[in-house]
Amino acid sequence: MILRNARFVLAVALVVFLLPALAFAVTPPTWVAAIHIAAQNAIGLRWNPVPGATGYKVLRSATSGAGYVEIGSGAVPQFIDTKLEQGETYYYVLQAVAGAEVSPNSPEKTVIVPGEKKVALVAPTWKNVTLAESKEFGKTSFKVGLFWNTPAGAIAYNVYRSLTPGKDYQMVNSTSELQYIDTAIEEGKTYYYTVSALDQSFQESPYAPEKPVEIKASEKKAEAKVEKKAKVKLALRRCKLVREIKTDQWGSLQQPFGIDRSSRDEIFVSDYYGENVVVFNKDGDFLFSFKEGVSGPMDLAIDENDQVYVVMDRGNKVGIFNDKGVLKTTLIMKELVPDAPKTPSAAGISFGPDNWFLSDNSNGVIYLMEYGKNKVIKTWGSQGDGPNQFMAPNKTFYFPKVKKLVVADTFNFRVKVISDFTGDGTPSLIFGDYGNSVGQFSRLSDVGPDDQGNIMTLDAGSQTSQVFDMEGNFKYVLGSEDGTEQIPMGGPTAFTVLGKRAYIVNNMSGILYIWELLDEIGPPVKKP
Repeated sequence: MILRNARFVLAVALVVFLLPALAFAVTPPTWVAAIHIAAQNAIGLRWNPVPGATGYKVLRSATSGAGYVEIGSGAVPQFIDTKLEQGETYYYVLQAVAGAEVSPNSPEKTVIVPGEKKVALVAPTWKNVTLAESKEFGKTSFKVGLFWNTPAGAIAYNVYRSLTPGKDYQMVNSTSELQYIDTAIEEGKTYYYTVSALDQSFQESPYAPEKPVEIKASEKKAEAKVEKKAKVKLALRRCKLVREIKTDQWGSLQQPFGIDRSSRDEIFVSDYYGENVVVFNKDGDFLFSFKEGVSGPMDLAIDENDQVYVVMDRGNKVGIFNDKGVLKTTLIMKELVPDAPKTPSAAGISFGPDNWFLSDNSNGVIYLMEYGKNKVIKTWGSQGDGPNQFMAPNKTFYFPKVKKLVVADTFNFRVKVISDFTGDGTPSLIFGDYGNSVGQFSRLSDVGPDDQGNIMTLDAGSQTSQVFDMEGNFKYVLGSEDGTEQIPMGGPTAFTVLGKRAYIVNNMSGILYIWELLDEIGPPVKKP
């Protein structure tokens, strides 16, 4: 009996003695390294083997000391983490496993991934919503103008519309611009609009707050008499395609936006998505590119000294470079016009003999700028649809021979010509209205001279290029070499003319077209 009790006491003593040892039989791993591997954009983790361990767990958190989540496991003392975001900081701990036993956490290791931290894409904010009514040939038509601000990281936008508040949205447009004009609307209905943003991975933001627009039924007047406008006949100027520079070619463009030529006949193109400026010779051969100091480049213009002015960061800045791509000056729009009613947004640039001109889309104005000091001398216009007002004056061009500034008043669908630079900038000539016919525009994207000193226009909406004389009279449309149709353009955003060559960039398809302007101008040839 005494022997049995002695054995029992010994067994209990052994269990009591071994319990602490069994509870901590598996010790936490000790670190060897935790580093970012630049070549793989990965984080390499390595630790010392733990005696008795049959496997290991890797846990990660975005917060130090808490919130760890298992991201991997295995039998070898190493792990490669490839699911990373630029600019993020990650916190790692390890656990050793032996059968059903799991060790406590190891000490924490911190690794910072280089690069700019990705900002969560938020919804655009509304800038303005307008409703315009017009009558043409006795028919009333309406235009809803939608204008918004860009959130950080956005490269494109989806516009949605519904007839029911808060639901049943249908996408009506996808655009890289900060505005959209809706013309497919009817009287007596209320439309509900919203817009979202897309980042470089085409991830979509939440919707902007809904904006309702009521289209009231217009009063019908009996026996209304409307004077019809004289119909202008279409004339084509034949063009021969010299070259297409596409996105899969050397010196390719991803999202070209602006274009101009230097005194050495080099063609400079701003590439918004590529974040650089690409330079070609007049035949379209790639010469070089530059991106140091270039950020979100949009419009581009070159002065008589071959200084390259680039609108950047969605119009928040203007960078001035030399013709080799070295940044000389950066103009911050908020500092340039601190008293502007709305946050200024640079859009188009052109050069006169004594001053240069800068258009502001947000405020609907043109700034007369002083060379050298780069300060505002005068401000012309305001936002609206009056004769002295502009609605998104995207581009301008100064014609030195006639000393006139031509403005593409994009969403008023008009071209305005200013010839008195000492007064308030009242246009001496206004022509154009909304539509897709001769002398009409749906989204003016650029203005400038053709090879004969006429006013050449680009329309990203109707995808045409119409040319007018300095009195606003229609001359011709760029047409195909066989004279049967208008040349295909996609969504043209900017052009420049060198000799008898027209260089036209297409923002959405990423193509630079080079067209030779032939001398034959006439009505379209009927197809057999």
